[in-house]
Amino acid sequence: MHAIAKMMELLRGETGRGRYGFVNANGWFATEHSCGVYSTHPTPTKTLAEWRELRQEEMREEREKGIPCVNVTRKLQDLIDNTVERVVVAARPSGRGRVETYTVVFDGDNQPSFGIVLGRLEGSNERFVAFAPKDTQILSWMTQVDCVGVRGSLSTSDGGITFNPDVDVDAKPTTSFKAHL
Repeated sequence: MHAIAKMMELLRGETGRGRYGFVNANGWFATEHSCGVYSTHPTPTKTLAEWRELRQEEMREEREKGIPCVNVTRKLQDLIDNTVERVVVAARPSGRGRVETYTVVFDGDNQPSFGIVLGRLEGSNERFVAFAPKDTQILSWMTQVDCVGVRGSLSTSDGGITFNPDVDVDAKPTTSFKAHL
């Protein structure tokens, strides 16, 4: 909840207006995952009052049918799905891409173990999911800088798809996470 509250504070601030924020959350051992995209933009097709009224109507219908109100109904989900841009996920990504979000997973000794990168392919704008190189220097670098927007190349091997960032990890980091806060 602290990350969501902080994200809303940032988005409502002077530099956050009109932007989007992504909040990522993992459970223990990454067995559970949640994420949310937040914005100060209103939804393009419905006002907040219209969404609330729709949900109230859905809940009344569910109660009449004996369905627990905690269920997300298909009708409401369809409306949400139809207001969001669909992003194609590349089945076999290759070529060049840029990072949209990423995470570095640490082992039991608190050392970077592996990284996961989500991004967009240049040209097609398809989404890709890839591992970061299993290089402790690169993984450590990824924990010290904001890698969102970093460009690189994708390669495929028996170990899966790898995103290789176009960076000099020996150079002193110039962009810190604090620069974005």
